[in-house]
Amino acid sequence: MRHTIPTRRGSGSPRVVVTLALALTVGACDGVFEVENPNQLVQQDLERAQAANALVNGAEATLARALGYLILPVSVASDELTSIGTFDAGVELDGGFLANPANEYANNAFPYVAEARFQADEAIRLLEGFDRAGQLQQRRDLVRAYLYGGVVYTYIADHFDDFVISNRTETAPPLGPDQIVTLYDRAVEDLTAGLTLARELGAADLELTLLAQRARTRHARDLWGELNPAGAVPAEPLVDEPLALVDALDALALLTEPDWRFELRYGVGTIGNQLGSQVNLRQEFRIDDPYVVATGDGKSVADIRLEDPVEEEPDPALRVAIERFVEGGEYPALTVVSARELHLIAAEVALAEDDEPTAVDHLDAVRALEGRGPVAGRVPTGEVLRHERRVQLFLQGRRLADQYRFGAPDARWLGSSDALVAPGTFLPITEIERISNCHIVGTCG
Repeated sequence: MRHTIPTRRGSGSPRVVVTLALALTVGACDGVFEVENPNQLVQQDLERAQAANALVNGAEATLARALGYLILPVSVASDELTSIGTFDAGVELDGGFLANPANEYANNAFPYVAEARFQADEAIRLLEGFDRAGQLQQRRDLVRAYLYGGVVYTYIADHFDDFVISNRTETAPPLGPDQIVTLYDRAVEDLTAGLTLARELGAADLELTLLAQRARTRHARDLWGELNPAGAVPAEPLVDEPLALVDALDALALLTEPDWRFELRYGVGTIGNQLGSQVNLRQEFRIDDPYVVATGDGKSVADIRLEDPVEEEPDPALRVAIERFVEGGEYPALTVVSARELHLIAAEVALAEDDEPTAVDHLDAVRALEGRGPVAGRVPTGEVLRHERRVQLFLQGRRLADQYRFGAPDARWLGSSDALVAPGTFLPITEIERISNCHIVGTCG
């Protein structure tokens, strides 16, 4: 029976506001316009230990905003979303063209991602200094800063073919496509530093999150090697990374509830999620036909189409994921890493090592979360793994890489598109950076 999944509408995205609890003194003034704004902060305000918590909260806010902007274009380029609006940039991505530096949606994402990277690094730099000086009151804040650094570097390496790591007004040259992989190494460094401190503090919740994210990062690093240089579907697409497996199993051992997830949350009092805004509010995009049956007007979801290959019925895990996303309206939560993904990493490594019973055990653990039956040899294990990654990681920024490595092109990709001609192509350094970076323009002194 079909049912329409409602779309919540709301007002436009709120501005990002990070409030720092600083004791500022407003002096006397002679005129009505001679007022010192207590919210106008300068660098020395941020370099005080009292600002540590606000610095980390700011890093979290910029990360959340950046991922909402970034996951939109890569999801449209994948088979998860399709363009139903009037913007040429959306149609371009839908057709599999990712390499245009002037694409509006990619260009919108780049500065927010760059800002999130800088904010995480700046929070780490300052809080490490406060900690060395014995001034950091809440050392958990430093652990969180390391976590956000690890997350943002992972997403950059996942979704950009080149990037720039600048420092305020000190413009840096592009890393180069062959150096993007080093950002995974930087992410692992941050996550490992955070993990060491979390264990020292006895912060089991943060230990779990850092282990899970490090497993995800190490899996992604190995996958990057399968897809680069871009241009061909890999002959051996399965990731066989023992360190990712160790982290995944260690994280699973720490679970206190089986459906754990680390997610970023959005709301009226914080920030908006561009992904939710463009799909659920503006309806420039919708979930694509391989996954759902559209409503009569073609703008939203009427029912689930994609079937579970084992039970041969509309997949209940996908239904739950889509309902959560649609009901979130402009503010759907964004899952960064989850117990489900940890099981899938463990299953993939086992399958790569021809340990099918272990792979099946992990796939069954994921399937049981929605009460689905075990695999039990009913469908090839590799097919189940590919399907479970597709539904369990829906709209988390993983699908495009999986399409590339498993040779699963989107029916909407055009014959001359980057996605078809050069599988493994992701986003370039975009126009907003190209026209302002002297190393790219060629005007550096």
